[in-house]
Amino acid sequence: MSDTLKIKEGDYVILKKGKNLVLAQALCKRKVNLERKYFVLDPLIGDNYGTSWEITKRSIKKVEEDQKSDDGDTAESTEVGDNRNIVDDNTAQKLSHDEILALKKDGMKGEKLIEQIVENSATFKEKNVYTQEKYIKKKKAKHLPIFTILKPTTRLLCSMYHAKTSPKIVLLRYDTVAQILALGNVHANMKALVVESCTGLLLGAIMDRMGGLGTLVQLFNGDAPTRTALDGFNFSEEHMKVLHSFPLNQANSLRIKTGKTSSESGQTVEPLPAVTEKEKSCDDEARPCKKQKIDSGSENDNQQGAKTLSTSETEGQSEVSIEQTCTNKDRIADSNSDVAMATDTKESIQVSNNMDVDVPIEGDDGQLKRKWIVYPERQARREKKRKELDAARCIIEEGNFDVLIIASRFEPCPMVMKLLEFLSPSRPFVVYCQCIEPLYECFSKLRESREVVNMKITETWLREYQVLPARTHPMNTMSGSGGYLLTGIKVAKT
Repeated sequence: MSDTLKIKEGDYVILKKGKNLVLAQALCKRKVNLERKYFVLDPLIGDNYGTSWEITKRSIKKVEEDQKSDDGDTAESTEVGDNRNIVDDNTAQKLSHDEILALKKDGMKGEKLIEQIVENSATFKEKNVYTQEKYIKKKKAKHLPIFTILKPTTRLLCSMYHAKTSPKIVLLRYDTVAQILALGNVHANMKALVVESCTGLLLGAIMDRMGGLGTLVQLFNGDAPTRTALDGFNFSEEHMKVLHSFPLNQANSLRIKTGKTSSESGQTVEPLPAVTEKEKSCDDEARPCKKQKIDSGSENDNQQGAKTLSTSETEGQSEVSIEQTCTNKDRIADSNSDVAMATDTKESIQVSNNMDVDVPIEGDDGQLKRKWIVYPERQARREKKRKELDAARCIIEEGNFDVLIIASRFEPCPMVMKLLEFLSPSRPFVVYCQCIEPLYECFSKLRESREVVNMKITETWLREYQVLPARTHPMNTMSGSGGYLLTGIKVAKT
């Protein structure tokens, strides 16, 4: 069997139990949670996708084909029955919850436990065959801890995130993702420009369709892109090489290198939306900047002396010093003990990943000073990040993108008007939004620019049906809306 169908250590897998989907990473001795039951996934490493497993004490064991729970289909029976005289007052089941737990402790499980529950139900025989089948299926889902291992796909990941954390993916549904990929004509060996706030879900769907061939540039908000959902696709390193990142707050500095710019073509471009004070305060609390860390670390020292800050702006220099002259005589008298403490601190920091540290040292005049030390490893990471940013900038400013896709929680109109100049003529663009009002504004401004044709605003309507003998009908609970799409094709302005 192919290696792609086998589970390797470190791969992300989907645990499916009924309609519940859980994404987990297959690592040795790592516990996962499925419906309040904790266990490790060690036994399934090296096995195939599509197999079923039963949860035991803190572990799992493989379920053979003949032991899998069979939902059964009793619809062939001609006896229908009647449910009109059944009263649901929770007194039909003779076995209490404690008695069922006692049966499980005695070793009764599986089909025998379900048969025991059915026999002790006073109203089971009075129900019609469809209700009996539904009752047995419900009890199996509750008392049989069996789940199936599935390989993550775009549809499974979309269904899982939409059911559990739909606001994090801006209410993006799997049918809407399919519409975006189709209307954007996403294929291999293309050049795509994407702005998304879906934790990497739409990004992974596009990369999966491209197959590791082409170029994909993502414009992200914040200090670093959020790609939690992208890990679930299990892309290889070669596959990830097509992806480049560029911060959205620097998009106004982008200038097209070939063709006419937006100012030359007479197009009015609004500045991209700035981060609000509320979002800025949330980001600062979640990710405090380096200056805040330094100030908080030396807050107590500010009352004892004056601070002199000297920074070197020469490129490639790997040292920034912060000197602080202490005027307190008691602090100077204890300088020897402080220097000893600094030595221990420095050694401990070097052990912990060579992070930048702010340590006190003794100066030539005997006074205590503070010095910020930058290690080469961290400096190398900064240099690598700068090169990747410059490479992404060059790719964007070259233009000639084959598609522009936007699915963000920010106002789409400024982003569309700015990034449309990097799209090649006769190429499509797709804008997704949860509400239709922002797309109306974007539609109006694009029509005034006379640079797009065949513009449409559409809403995807999805209805899921239950297909069973003699009881086919729409599902009782369904998603109300899958969002709205603004699509069009850019043309060369004459």
